[in-house]
Amino acid sequence: MNALVNSPTGGDSVTVAVSGTFDIQGQSVTINSQDITNIKSGINFTLGQPVTLGTIDDFIDWLNKTFSTPLTSKQLDDAIDKLPSSPAFLKDIRDALLSFLHATITITMLSINTQTKVYQFGVTVTPNPPISILGLLELDSIGVAITSGVTGSP
Repeated sequence: MNALVNSPTGGDSVTVAVSGTFDIQGQSVTINSQDITNIKSGINFTLGQPVTLGTIDDFIDWLNKTFSTPLTSKQLDDAIDKLPSSPAFLKDIRDALLSFLHATITITMLSINTQTKVYQFGVTVTPNPPISILGLLELDSIGVAITSGVTGSP
């Protein structure tokens, strides 16, 4: 929690901020707020650092274990391995599917501002190994950022 802050006008004011630390798959994740002394106006929370959630394999196996879905990552991996590897473009498709299956998912940005009603979420998917397209182009990550609300002045 943050403490007393002097105001620029010379008077003292109190700023209270909250931060929480969560354990996500053995990784310590900190979420910070801005001043919450006037909570009726809204709260602003942000993610302190990127959070790696795991691989798509991990997610498929978690779904199987938690909800008894009828598919494991090994079954999917084996099915993709059976796809033809000739001609070259079919091998690229097969390898891309395998790379995507083994991709790591990382939340790179999370911000919730209830006062301004601006919400931001960013995620990066990192294929393992990078996806090669006809030996000409290599894709080592895919990122998506979503912002909802008004973020700037007109």
